[in-house]
Amino acid sequence: MSQENHKAGKKTPTGRVDIGAVLVSQRKSKNISVAVVAKTTNLSREIIEHLENNAFSDIGAAVYVRGYLGLYAKFLGLDVADVLRLYNTQYPSEDATLRPAITQLGGGMAKQQKKRHSKALSLLVSLVFLLCLLFIYFRIEPLLFQPTVENEQQGIAQPVDGEELVTEEPLSVIVDESEEAKNLADDVLKGQPIVGNNTSANDEVLSPIQLESVLNDVSDVSDIGVNAAEDNEGSGQQAALKITFRDDCWLSVTDASGKKLVEGTYSPKRSLSVEGKLPLMINTARVSAIKAATLDKKTIKISDYRFSERHYEIK
Repeated sequence: MSQENHKAGKKTPTGRVDIGAVLVSQRKSKNISVAVVAKTTNLSREIIEHLENNAFSDIGAAVYVRGYLGLYAKFLGLDVADVLRLYNTQYPSEDATLRPAITQLGGGMAKQQKKRHSKALSLLVSLVFLLCLLFIYFRIEPLLFQPTVENEQQGIAQPVDGEELVTEEPLSVIVDESEEAKNLADDVLKGQPIVGNNTSANDEVLSPIQLESVLNDVSDVSDIGVNAAEDNEGSGQQAALKITFRDDCWLSVTDASGKKLVEGTYSPKRSLSVEGKLPLMINTARVSAIKAATLDKKTIKISDYRFSERHYEIK
């Protein structure tokens, strides 16, 4: 500190320099108020007053006091090193001094940290418990209720209504009887004599009742063939399909030959009109967007022809 600064400071009876008086004298010589110092240095008015009154213990630890002293001395134009040397010489015991508020704050932070550790531990335990429950639900529970192979075999072999499902005749006998019935029907159609295939029955002619039963069976077989032909009669025919829409809808139409007739998105302002071989396969995910449909001018409902989740077979 310069000689002028030493002269400005008041000495105590013990010969110590009044650091606070030096600061006040320098501030007043520059005609600066405490408010201006606080605004410029970002120090609070309380800290400035403590520094000027030598109430360093009220500020806190010595490290804070040195920082505030150095900042204030630099602002006033004093020798910072000289001011700090005076402080270290005259207040050596301040190094071990801490404000009670800081000690209490440290205790509070420790308690808060313990609470955080407790919450983290509880969360970890809950997470482990939840993972155990999920493992039991998806891994162990299915194994407990899964039927064994032995139980499945027993379930297949269970009798119906207390009767054993056992046939006295081998499979070869059943096949032979079916073959015999087929040959008998062929003989009836060709007008040949009707006799059985067994050697013991070769000389026996079927009775009129047996003959009528056989003819009825043959007639039923013929009717089945005719009906199947009628069902397949519509396949491969050319047909015209027209569709109007109530909302935007993407669809594609493929005919029986596998040819894709149309594919795209249709709005309510557009309509679809295609011709192709039956059956026509429609692929769409929004059948509800279809307003009306006709097949060869006959009104149909597309949803009635559902083939799979997104496919509809028109035939």
